[in-house]
Amino acid sequence: MIFRNLIFSALLVGMISGIIYGAFQHIAITPLISAAEEYEVLAPNDATPQHDDDHGDHSHDHLLSTELGRPALTVLSNILIGTAFSIFLIALMALHNYKSSKPAVNRWRGTLWGVTLLIVIFAAPAYFGLHPELPGTIASALEYRQFWWIMCSTSAATGIALLYYLAVKYKPLGLLIVSAPHVFAEKSPMELKFSNPAPEAIEALTSLTHQFFSMTAIGMVLFCLLIGALSGFATERFVSLDSEN
Repeated sequence: MIFRNLIFSALLVGMISGIIYGAFQHIAITPLISAAEEYEVLAPNDATPQHDDDHGDHSHDHLLSTELGRPALTVLSNILIGTAFSIFLIALMALHNYKSSKPAVNRWRGTLWGVTLLIVIFAAPAYFGLHPELPGTIASALEYRQFWWIMCSTSAATGIALLYYLAVKYKPLGLLIVSAPHVFAEKSPMELKFSNPAPEAIEALTSLTHQFFSMTAIGMVLFCLLIGALSGFATERFVSLDSEN
């Protein structure tokens, strides 16, 4: 019963938050990505000519990917990500309500858990220098960025949990863990580099990147707060480990 309620609640939370965040992305973020793609420099091997006999099929695929496919896939991916985060949060919230002497999680305190989610998956990696990137941006190696994103997120989640749950005398351990990647590792370089060397392209992409950072941050605030508040509501109403006793 508890497991069924958890999964059903997470699916609903993921669907609501994913659709709302997807709508925000379509309005505020996707146009910036499309504008940046206009300045992308393709490698010679990427410029593959199309054959006349299947031009109609390519046009149809292009129409699907730009006008229907991209928004649909974006919303679907947001729903899946939101559902995954919600399963994790609702399970932790239910365990917190069952085991912890701290105040029980409800929709309002769930919002604070959403703030924590925002710090873990966005703010901590961004402070390290791992910002979202537009097409045409020259970035560090993918493996480097993935490794340090995982390290920043893991240390932030672990440190915040220790700060909240441990006794006062042990809380400095939480601070140490939160700050470890930022103190003991070299941050990712902050300067912007683009594959297109044209001055007008650099100027346009720099402006688009700043807008992209801002809109992505706003979108992540919306996404994480929705997941936190809705997960708190679902935990309060539908998922209680006490009912198993």
